[in-house]
Amino acid sequence: MHGRGHDRDFSLTPGILLSSITYPGPHRPREEARMAGSASARPGTSIPLFPLYGERTPWQAPDLVHCETIASRSRRHGWVIAPHRHADLAQLLWVGRGRVAIQLDGREHRAQGPVLQFVPPLCVHGFVFSEDVQGHVVTLAAPMLAGLAEELGAAGELRQPLRLRVGEAGSGLAATFAQLHEEYHQRAPGREAMLRALCLQALVHLLRHQAEPGEPEPAPPRRARERQLERYRELVEQHFRKHLPVGYFAQRLGISIASLNRICRELAGSSAQGLLHQRLLLEANRDLAYTHKPVQVVAEELGFSDPAYFSRFFSRAMGCPPSAYRARAARLPKDG
Repeated sequence: MHGRGHDRDFSLTPGILLSSITYPGPHRPREEARMAGSASARPGTSIPLFPLYGERTPWQAPDLVHCETIASRSRRHGWVIAPHRHADLAQLLWVGRGRVAIQLDGREHRAQGPVLQFVPPLCVHGFVFSEDVQGHVVTLAAPMLAGLAEELGAAGELRQPLRLRVGEAGSGLAATFAQLHEEYHQRAPGREAMLRALCLQALVHLLRHQAEPGEPEPAPPRRARERQLERYRELVEQHFRKHLPVGYFAQRLGISIASLNRICRELAGSSAQGLLHQRLLLEANRDLAYTHKPVQVVAEELGFSDPAYFSRFFSRAMGCPPSAYRARAARLPKDG
């Protein structure tokens, strides 16, 4: 690549952190300079935990999928996405054109598009893109990822990062992600089914075409905590409508309530009860946005015996009553 905007040094040695990437000339972009002095995967510093990169508010959309172009977010950050992690979101990064430096749990790789990278929940990841990059980032909420993994029989594989350097399958994957982006923003009939099918197609490509090995697993103590959180989320997915006490889940996991809360706060940024409530709210949001069920029926199906209590619970978390949320969702632009 030529031109002043594309001369960034991508000749990276494995193991070098994104915070050490330098740029030609006396000045570096402000975002990169901030990274050099921020918590960028250095020992003893905390890794930012985001819903989506740079955002602090919980993912309140009813969708289980989010899709955007790489440029739409990375351009705002000087083409640098600093190391961070997501507690309950996985991502598919599709780079159709351009270069990318990828950091996964402290290890760094450089790649030239076309390349497809899968990032599982809790994996610390960061990227530096060339300014001519073209591609998409697809984010999958935990319930969507769990359903797709079960359908593919690939729960184990999708707990680790996977990377596919694309050969002849490139044009097919490019079309898949272009259609996914269009479908996400069109909000046409059958949108959710189509989004699911396209995400499934992308994952099949990733798993079928001998993806490059994932990164080495984290140190055993951390991996054990991550597995306990994964198992807790699986139990929540099975039982969230039953309003079981946190003690029930702790007992199923063979740990104390205090230990479960500590794991949830450390890895997911919320208490065990908070994660239960988040799952209830996600389902409530989806029912209110995508069905015509009366609020009372939504409440009953989510295990609330008192619709008034459900309304208070929802309003406290979302900042508006269920009826107002439904009205707002109905006003979403149909063209994205």
